[in-house]
Amino acid sequence: MTGMVGCAGGIGGFFLAKALGVAKGMTGGFGAGFLFFGLLALLGFLGLAMVKVRWRTTWGAASGARV
Repeated sequence: MTGMVGCAGGIGGFFLAKALGVAKGMTGGFGAGFLFFGLLALLGFLGLAMVKVRWRTTWGAASGARV
C-alpha cells in the first residue's frame, strides 16, 4: 500500500504540476493539462471496468468463497 500512496503523491504532487506548467507554456492556459488528466482518469476507469468481471470470478474461485 505504501508504494501506491507514494505513486499517487508523485503523480498529483509532481507530474500534475509539471503537466499543467507545460500546458500553460504551450497554450497559454491550463485547459490542455486538465483535459489530459481527465482523459487519463477515463482511461483508467475504462481499464478497471474491463477487467472487473474477470477479477471477481478468478479471485472468488481462488479463495473458495461462494458468490
